[in-house]
Amino acid sequence: MDNPRPILEHLGLAAPRLLGTGIGSQVYEYTGDTVVKIHGGADLASLERLRAFYERLSAYRFPFALPSILGIDCVDGTFFTIERRLPGEMLSRTLPLLAARQRRLLLERYLLAVDDIGQVTFPERPFGHLLADQPVHAPTWRGFLEKMIEQGLRRAVGYLNEDVGDVQRIERFLEQEIALVADVQTKSLVHGDYWPDNVLVDVADGVNGRQDVSAVLDFDGMTLVGDRRLDVAGAVVFLEMRQGYPRRDSDILLRRAMMQHGLAIAQIIYFYRMWYSAVYAHCKPFDRLTYFWCVTNFQRHLSARAGRGAPAGVPPAGVPPAGVPSP
Repeated sequence: MDNPRPILEHLGLAAPRLLGTGIGSQVYEYTGDTVVKIHGGADLASLERLRAFYERLSAYRFPFALPSILGIDCVDGTFFTIERRLPGEMLSRTLPLLAARQRRLLLERYLLAVDDIGQVTFPERPFGHLLADQPVHAPTWRGFLEKMIEQGLRRAVGYLNEDVGDVQRIERFLEQEIALVADVQTKSLVHGDYWPDNVLVDVADGVNGRQDVSAVLDFDGMTLVGDRRLDVAGAVVFLEMRQGYPRRDSDILLRRAMMQHGLAIAQIIYFYRMWYSAVYAHCKPFDRLTYFWCVTNFQRHLSARAGRGAPAGVPPAGVPPAGVPSP
């Protein structure tokens, strides 16, 4: 939202503390135990759908807190919600302050929290979107993945032809490697945007000196019914979108993922890295950082396949791909 002032004035907030921002949203301190979240572009139906979703999740005993919508209102055509304030600080803000051992332990806890999310199932729902305004569904997980690849590359083809070139080779790779995950039958909850900006952690040292995940935020339009390993991949690869991230963080997460899920998870994470890149590659006009990440993945993949370098799990940080300005 460009101007939150009308809503803040409606609530009697003169100069509230801004707690966080997202694409089209802002979160402000409201009372001691609540926040106000302003949703640019949302409508009543989508917010009611989100409230019902959180109410369903409240029946599960997660070891961390989840959002809870207490009220929905609208001022001058813009909707806002009053939500329970969640404990902790954003993981992305906390990690740079930690010594190496503390950082490693907290990254491991961050990855473990994915398993708690994936234990929730929606057997009555088709594979695909849970909360999106224009959902894509399919009777099989493979079918949903294929629909999203086709839609993403069709929307991005003009940008990718200019910045990557051989989009057909990317399509062929995805068509071939989708067999890795085509047998998924369990309809698990997938956050879809699980990364350090959407995870809160204990501010203090936690139990026995160990910090832990205190809350998970922002289930949204990419929240899915599908393969729980998609969030494992997101936890590992999305960290790269934080400018200045140390490569060792992704190495820690990849090693831990292989310990938890077996060595084969590395290949599955790589497939989902490329799938996410195809799905998000249309974002060039409004999210240069994510587009930069997508194109980096494609260019490194094509270079490796052409024998100009070994395939790598993590693209180099801070080096723009050819033709794409650094964000």
